[in-house]
Amino acid sequence: MARLSSIISYADIMTELRWDWPSLAPHERLRRLQEAVNGAAEDAGFPPPKLSLPKPPLDKDCYGELNYPTWEININEQLTDKNSISDEEFSTLSGTIYHETRHAEQWYLIARRDAADGMTAKQIKNTQALNNPVVTKMAIRDPLAKNAPERACADAMYNSVYGTGATSRNATLNALGPNTAALRHAKAGRRWASANFLRISKDPNATAAQKKAAWAAWRAREKDYETALAKDQSGYAAYRALPEEADAWATGDQAEVAVANRLAPRTLPSYLQLK
Repeated sequence: MARLSSIISYADIMTELRWDWPSLAPHERLRRLQEAVNGAAEDAGFPPPKLSLPKPPLDKDCYGELNYPTWEININEQLTDKNSISDEEFSTLSGTIYHETRHAEQWYLIARRDAADGMTAKQIKNTQALNNPVVTKMAIRDPLAKNAPERACADAMYNSVYGTGATSRNATLNALGPNTAALRHAKAGRRWASANFLRISKDPNATAAQKKAAWAAWRAREKDYETALAKDQSGYAAYRALPEEADAWATGDQAEVAVANRLAPRTLPSYLQLK
């Protein structure tokens, strides 16, 4: 999927879907998105994951995510239901789907690697919690030899997820939620402290001591926010640096840019658009 030809082919298919999007029903949009995933996966030689609309739906800021044990990519239903999706939203959705499909390819490479090391389909299922028998059986039929071009990628993914990097990876992933929650809490505290300081500073009945205390509280909350922000950004950078994420973000971003570039003429002033 990282090949430029694969990204271009995917971007062409997605651009055609963008033109048709307003006239399609939500289930037809999902079917066309699935066709794009099928093409990308089949071109790369692995079983395409199924697109699904989970219940409850994904958070509005999450466009999609791979559920690799079931071999499904959960898609944000708010987007597939949206008739007036913007070009920016569509480009982001395109990149997200390609990113998550690339994750599926990574897990398939790991399964093929395990098959080459002598694992059975059942062992691969138990080791990876990979519950789709089509995927495990296909991996057994196509083991990844040590001298195969994709072996280096498979080794890097395996080491990160299951090997020497697993403990560090798990710590990085487990810190994302708490870091975001702490940042949200610090932001709310800073907002309250700022409003409180402004209120007291304008209060003619407030004493100098009260104003000083309110200012000190605001500055303390400001520092708490800066600390939480730095920790959240550092944690996110560590997540993006994980081998499987760096790889998926690189390919997904290329797909997003390729789609956005094809849609760019729509945003030009009318007098600059081709007739």
